[in-house]
Amino acid sequence: MRYLHNTPLWFDESVYAVDIINRSITDFIHPSSEFLQVQALGFYIYEKFAVNIFGTSEYAFRLAPFLFSIISLFLFYKIAKHFTNTRAACIALTLFAILDPLIYYSTELKPYSGDVVFTLLILSLATYKGEELNVQRIFMLTVVGAIVILLSNPSVFVLGGVWAGLLLSCLKRREWAKCRGLLIVSIIWALIFLAVYFTYYRIMIVAMSEHVSLEKAFEMEQFIMPFPPRSLVDVKWLIDFFFDTFLFQDSIMYVKRVTLSGLMAFAFLVGSVSMFLDKREKFYILLFPILLTLLAAAMHQYPFKGRQILFLVPMFLIIISEGAEYIRSRINEKSVIIGAVFMGLLFIYPASWAAYHVKKPLIRSEIKQVLSYIKQNWQEGDFVYLHFFTQYEFEYYTQYHPAPYKFDKNEYVIGIGPRGWYDKWRRNKLPERYRNIDDQSRYDLIKEYMHDLDQMKGRKRVWILFGGDITMENFFLSHLDSIGKRHDSFGKAGLGMTYLYDLSLD
Repeated sequence: MRYLHNTPLWFDESVYAVDIINRSITDFIHPSSEFLQVQALGFYIYEKFAVNIFGTSEYAFRLAPFLFSIISLFLFYKIAKHFTNTRAACIALTLFAILDPLIYYSTELKPYSGDVVFTLLILSLATYKGEELNVQRIFMLTVVGAIVILLSNPSVFVLGGVWAGLLLSCLKRREWAKCRGLLIVSIIWALIFLAVYFTYYRIMIVAMSEHVSLEKAFEMEQFIMPFPPRSLVDVKWLIDFFFDTFLFQDSIMYVKRVTLSGLMAFAFLVGSVSMFLDKREKFYILLFPILLTLLAAAMHQYPFKGRQILFLVPMFLIIISEGAEYIRSRINEKSVIIGAVFMGLLFIYPASWAAYHVKKPLIRSEIKQVLSYIKQNWQEGDFVYLHFFTQYEFEYYTQYHPAPYKFDKNEYVIGIGPRGWYDKWRRNKLPERYRNIDDQSRYDLIKEYMHDLDQMKGRKRVWILFGGDITMENFFLSHLDSIGKRHDSFGKAGLGMTYLYDLSLD
């Protein structure tokens, strides 16, 4: 349903869309001149194929994530049945199908839906029940490993975790032939990863480090794991972090609300104990990718948060469902009603939000409606001033969309942004007067904005266009009110707004 709603591309999506349209497949091996390229190489490649085949509509850009989400449903159920019993697998599949972040990222131009399906592909390798790893099997593992390393950044955690779980199982059973096969596979995977790292990832990391360190990036995402904890504040942070993990969501994307993440966390703990006692080898395969990702987070090399750990959701849900089924079966021995209430509480939060977003999908931009309004009310001599954060959305919908909102180049201007903006976005369009400036005070930035807006004095009708993230909106509007007269406005704050000003007044 969300795919059919076809919501407008918001800022992040429009950045990827413009870059994918303007570059060839072979260009993606190099850093983008437009923005800091941090996604897996395969993400740009399969999106480019979709655009070449199906065009440049929102449907085309979101097709791959949508297909990945459909495939993941079938893969997940098959894998869940391998790691737990049928009832627990049904619980896991239901949670997997209604979990809000999984639904949201299934129709967004981002790689996270792909990360989930590639995780499931790796886990499916662990369900193999053959007695030995022959040449054919090693070749298949090598190919799958190479594919997922190219297609998904966090796949290295899953490959490493699943490999460690399988190796531990083989060592315990003294299956030396399998151990040798796994060692061969790990060496080949490591060589493939090093090749991809030095030809692609290292270039991206160097390009990113010129702008911001990993430590600074984590601070910007409001994520720094205090490890080892050195105070009670650090301990409290880790406890909150544990429970927040089971929200499976980004705080920037969802409003603060009452949840039952504690129930999920409790089921996870119970499931962990249950699997450790009865299905230890399978438990290790599910747990080790989580632990490897946590280790990277503790070393400040990867954020263990929200969308960045969506690829771990299959492992979490299988363990949670194992625990939920164990709790339900024990409660049912005394009261079937209480057991039903427990299961209802487990499902009520994800089910309610899934149902709510079927009726009212999460929308992060209404730029199309705003552009339509401007076009419907356009008069001869009108002019558009774009807030700098709006330019990617504006470019996509005015130049590349199948039904573009046409504007001549002399009918709009892109407003200047802060000095730091051009380090990360539009890196090839740094204004000349910024070239010798490394930092910029708020006072200097305000002077830049005032100078930029004052250039439009004398124009009778100027449309001021804001996108989803309005930086210093109050300043822009107050200065415009001081130099002109506001005649009209349309849109919703945070989703897209336009204001019509007469700046011809003395």
